[in-house]
Order: sequence, then structure tokens, then C-alpha cells
Amino acid sequence: MRFVNPLFLIALVAVAIPILVHLFHFRRYKKVYFSNVALLREMQEETKRQSNLRRLLILLSRILAVVFLVLAFAQPYIPNNQAQKASSSAYVSIYLDNSFSMGGDDTYGMLLEHGKNKVREIASAYKPSDNFQLVTNDFTGSQFRWLNKEELLEVVDDVQLSPLAKDLSEVLRRQYDFMHANCVGTRYAYLISDFQKSVTHFSDFVVDSSVSVTFVPLQAAAIDNLYIDSVALNAPAFFVGGDVALEVYVRNTGETAVEGAPVRLFVGDKQRAMSSVDVPAKSYATVTMHLPIEQHGALQCRVETVDYPITFDDQFFFSINVSDRIPVLDIYGQSAPNQFLERLFSSDSAVEYQTVSMQRIDFSTLGDHRFVVLDALSTLPSGLVQTLVDFVHEGGSLLVAPPEKCDVNAYNNLLRKLQMPLLGKWSDQTVKASEINVNSHHYQNVFSGSLQDVECPTAKGRYLTERGASVSEPIISFADGNCLVSETQWGLGKCFLMTSPLNVQYNDFMQQALYVPTFYNMALFSTPATGFYAMFDNQQPILLSRNDYQLKEGNVVLRGAKTDVIPDIRTVGGRCLLYLHGEISESGNYDLLVSDSKTEGISLNYSRQESELLFFEGSELVENLKQFNIDNFDVVKTGTTLLDQYIKKKTEGTPLYRYCIVLALLFLLAEIVLLVIKPKNDSSSSDKRSVKQ
Repeated sequence: MRFVNPLFLIALVAVAIPILVHLFHFRRYKKVYFSNVALLREMQEETKRQSNLRRLLILLSRILAVVFLVLAFAQPYIPNNQAQKASSSAYVSIYLDNSFSMGGDDTYGMLLEHGKNKVREIASAYKPSDNFQLVTNDFTGSQFRWLNKEELLEVVDDVQLSPLAKDLSEVLRRQYDFMHANCVGTRYAYLISDFQKSVTHFSDFVVDSSVSVTFVPLQAAAIDNLYIDSVALNAPAFFVGGDVALEVYVRNTGETAVEGAPVRLFVGDKQRAMSSVDVPAKSYATVTMHLPIEQHGALQCRVETVDYPITFDDQFFFSINVSDRIPVLDIYGQSAPNQFLERLFSSDSAVEYQTVSMQRIDFSTLGDHRFVVLDALSTLPSGLVQTLVDFVHEGGSLLVAPPEKCDVNAYNNLLRKLQMPLLGKWSDQTVKASEINVNSHHYQNVFSGSLQDVECPTAKGRYLTERGASVSEPIISFADGNCLVSETQWGLGKCFLMTSPLNVQYNDFMQQALYVPTFYNMALFSTPATGFYAMFDNQQPILLSRNDYQLKEGNVVLRGAKTDVIPDIRTVGGRCLLYLHGEISESGNYDLLVSDSKTEGISLNYSRQESELLFFEGSELVENLKQFNIDNFDVVKTGTTLLDQYIKKKTEGTPLYRYCIVLALLFLLAEIVLLVIKPKNDSSSSDKRSVKQ
């Protein structure tokens, strides 16, 4: 047995007080004369024995009351194994879950406020000289430093709900890393959370024997929730006059099916479409809505439904950046531009089609286009090769269509640098293409029936290819394994190789219906695929549609309804990426402005990880820890209010001061009883009398 405050044991000298009182408690006896004392002698002897015994019991009660009162102040305890290892200073890392699910209620009120009280209880269980860390889902740099007790109590008052949701295994790893790097004493980690199942993955928990981990579950009630999970668009690029099909995925986590849930589509503040959807229990449903494109620039949209009491996931924001026109450049090596390409692109309002001969090309203007076609060039100068390599690397799309008689070495020099298939021998054999890659994004929503009705092109002359180190994907291929059209991803751009010249003398591809979607989608997909929405839980940067923001960084502002932020924009691999760094915490549509001129829209949404409102109870946590053989983890029983006492018992041992207080009170009560209640044969309640004959 040990004592928290052993100096209080000096007060045991107070035991001398009742002993002295007992020794010097003399009373005068009054003599009373009787004529006959024969009958009184026996009673006198019996009364003396009872009185002496009673006085000794009173003395013992007083002594024991003083002893146990002193012991209560000294706080004795029985140390356990962990307490014996404890150092003079403890390092305590506390994680307080402040995700949206902590905005629910339990029997003590709002879960987040209940969690704050648990932090205060933990702090009260440790000494003022101990060190504390408070971690939330925000993971800000200021959270990774040691605090004293007063600073901890101040910081916990400022914790608010956050849109970020962290996996608890990730939180625990952060606590481990910080404590190992910044302390040498005894380490304790506490996780205060509702332990939502979507963020609690026991298989990912790491056990560190040097850290004692304690789960403090706050029991939240499971709630049925209907929410918009995500949206998807059916087009790679958007142009004025087009009609975009928007698929909205609505999920129902409840046990009861939802019928006729309203779904509304807004562009800006105007409602553009409305529909309803029936969602089965524990499942999802899809509703298709149509959005007409009527203007250039950034269209900021949202889809919303109605559901209570969980509302943070009832809206989904997304932005559509509508391009003016796609600049396409046809570099031809023959006497005139290719009539088939000219017919396809020149009359299309979405395409800005230009042609230039090989002799008049300006290499410096290639970067102004998104799609470049090399049509029947007999040779490729080294300057053009390097310019095209840089063009593709920075996100441009290139179609290579060599003629029958060309400088194969010059072409292979370009193809090798772009990791495309290399040109081999020329073949005059007539062969029909046998396979169309319907899984290619070029044919998305193109084929509605059977492929047996689609006529494959026939080539009368073509180059055989050598794949080498190429990682190309076939689009249209022959039975011998060679491709008529293939695609290669390189850098940020795309490269296409057509092994048969773009001429009806060598193939009938340009005369077939398959020609239009193949080449037209090459141009459409040359527009950079930017994310039209982002999630707060995604740590990846946001890809922007332009790559010149870095030059104008000082004038760039990200503006929302309630906040303006100077964004962190970095150029990586020729593309501009936007990093948020937690500066924005509210979902919605934001404008990216350059010199107060809107360039594109950025949409941010709350994580749907919190939408599945299922939680682990305390007993389930214990069972799962055992199942995954996770040691050194404790679980506080749900509803435990005396968390500080639980911690003291865990860190110091079994406290005995309560028993000392109870025993001191019992002995004081025994003294009172002995003083008040006297034997029946006692002659007087106020005086002790001696009888003499």
C-alpha cells in the first residue's frame, strides 16, 4: 500500500488527544449515606465494570476515527503494475472527435459538449505538472504541441464541429508519432468519440506497448438518414447549346423505404429541374436530371433533397466550366488540308478548326491549341518533335497519321519519346478490323445496340507496329494484334496513332459512321478533365482547368458567400493545383477570381463518411479488440461519469481513501452512540456516584 500524500501521516500524533482526554477525565464523586448497603455492593461492582468497558470503547472509537481521518487525507492506494511503472511526469494525448456526428444528442445533451466534459475529467485526474495534447479532426499544426492543464482547459472550450472526418486508426498513429518524438515519460492516449462504424476499422489499429490507450465511447442513437451520395455527368466537356444528363445518387440508411423524396437542381439561385425518387431501405436509387447549357464560363450548381434531423448531407454542390471552343490544329503535308477532317470540325460551333501546312507552321503557337493532327507529313524535323513532346507533356492531345512514304526513323523518334507503338513494315494486304474497344471513353454512350450492327473499317494499306515499351490502349484493332487506332497516355496529355493514312485510297474508315465519334471525341477529350467537385475528406489538391495561375498568383482569390481566401496554387507537371490547407470549412460553391474576374468555379462538399449513422457500443468495442488481438487498449463503460476516478485507479492503483472516510464516520457514530445510550442500571445520567456504607 502506498500514499498519495504521505506527509499527512504526521497528523497521526493527534491520536494522543483522545488518550489524554481519557487519562485526565477525573470526576468528583458525591458521597451518599445509606442505612443499609447490603443490597448495593453487588450492583456497585457490576456498574464499575460496565462503565470501564464503555469508556474503553469510546476511547477506541475516537482513536480509530482520528486514524482513518488522517489516512483519508493521506490517500492510501494499492498500486497496480501500471502504476508501479509510472514516472513522476505523465504525457497525455487526448483526441476529441468533433465531426458532424458529434452534433447528435445523448442522455447528457449534445455529444460534443459531453466529450468536452470528459476532457476536463481526464485533466482533473492528472497532476498540474503533467503534459497534455488535444487533437481534433482538424489536425492543425497548433494541436501538435504540449499544453499544461490550464491551457488544455482553455483550448477545449474553443472546439467546434468540423466537416472533416478522420479514421480513428489514423488519429492513433498521429498520437503515437507525436508522443514518441516529443516525450520520454509515461504515455497515455485517450480517444473520446461516438465510434462511428465508418471510421473505426479495427484491422488498421496499431498496437504500441509503450502507450496506454483508452477508448471513451459516447453513446449516440442510430438515426435513419436520407442523403445525396454523389452526382455524375455524362459528358467529358461542356459547350453552349448542349444538354447535360446529370445522374444523382440518393442513399437511404434507414430500415424503412422512402417514397417520393424530392430532388431539386439549382443553377446559381434558380431552380432548373425537379424530380422525385423512391429509395429502398438500406439501399440507393438513381434519378436522372437534364441541365441545358446556355452560357459560357463557370456554372455553379447544387442538387438538394429534404431530410431531418441530419441535414449536412442534403445538398451536393458541383461546378461545370463551359468552354468557349476547342482549338484544333491540322498540320498537313499534302497539297491541301484533309477534306474529311475539315467537314467534321469546320462547321462545329464547339470547335475552332485551323489548318496549316508543314512549311508555314509556327512552333511557338502549338501551345495555343488543345488537339493537333499530324496528317501525312513526309518527315518530322527535330524542332517539331521536341515541341510536340512538350505539348503533350503539358496536357495537349496529338493524333499521328503518317503517309505510306515517310521517314519512318523520324516518326519513330517522336513515337519512342511519347512511349507509343513504333512503326514497322508497310503492308498492302487488305484486312478488315475485327474488334472495337467499347470500354474506351471515346465510345461512352455511343453504342446502344449490338456491335454486330456496327461495320468495322477495312484497311488496304497500313503500317505494322512494334509495341516495344509502349503502354498503349487499342481503340480499333485487327485480328493479327495490330491496331488501326490506338491511344497512349503520356505526361498530362494523350497520343493517338492511326496506322493507315487518312485517305480513302488506303481505308474506308472516313466513310463510315464510326469515324465521327472516334475523331470528334478525340477533340472533346482534349479538354483537361478537371474535378467538378471536391470533398473535404479528400487530401488531394484540386486540379484547375487553366495552367497560368502561377503567373498571376498575387491577384488570385477564392471567394465564397462568407469568406475570401488567397489560395495556394502550385504548378506540378505543367498543371495548376489548388491546395486548401483547411482554410475553408463550409461546403458550397466558390469563385476563383483573377483580378476580380471570375475564371472558374470550385465546389466543396462535406464528407459522406459521416452519413452512415451506425455506432459501436462499449461492449462491441471490447469484443472487437479481443477478436483482433489488440492489447494495451481499455474501454470505459458507456455512461461512466466518474472518469477521473477511473483514470486514477488505472494510473495510480486502487484508491482506499473512500473506505477511510466511511470508517472514520462509522467510528464517530459509534462514539456518539456510546455516549448517548447508557446501561439501565446506571444510577444517574449526569453524575457518577460512589456508594459507601
